[in-house]
Amino acid sequence: MNIMLMSPYADEIAAVVTEEKVEVITTGAGNPFKYMKAWKEADIKVIPVVASVAMAKLMTRAGASALIAEGGESGGHVGELTTMVLVPQVCDATHLPVIAAGGIADGRGVAAVLMLGAEGVQLGTRFLSAEECSIHPNYKEKILKASDLCTMVTGKRLGHPVRSLRTKFAQNYLKAEYGGIAM
Repeated sequence: MNIMLMSPYADEIAAVVTEEKVEVITTGAGNPFKYMKAWKEADIKVIPVVASVAMAKLMTRAGASALIAEGGESGGHVGELTTMVLVPQVCDATHLPVIAAGGIADGRGVAAVLMLGAEGVQLGTRFLSAEECSIHPNYKEKILKASDLCTMVTGKRLGHPVRSLRTKFAQNYLKAEYGGIAM
């Protein structure tokens, strides 16, 4: 199970996971430290997303079972480091298995992060192009035709960054975000 820690229901979800003794959880969009003791006591394997060496070290000390080192090429929700910079540093900072994530879309990316020390990969956006994915065909086509400059990150100034296709809506949102929205 994956728990998005920015959710206003994170505390309730964390309690249910503990009660039900879910075997393995991944966490993202936040720091799971306050839940780690209860999850470990419930014998739950916890695999948090980390975007820095400091977080990797903290999660290692807290008893994580593995780490997902996710670079900023991902959905844009995490740190500033790229996957290729982050993965070897996290691998050097922990004895835990490291799963690489962020911008990995084919075998070349998989090979690269394995060479950097990761033991596995987590793919996200790549699966939107899968035949089994039921997204609208027009959206799927836009993703498949996207070039290197076709995405952008909005929401950084507001504390909730997200990567999306560079659409008129996203460009207008970014303009508004830096054009006078009160914080």
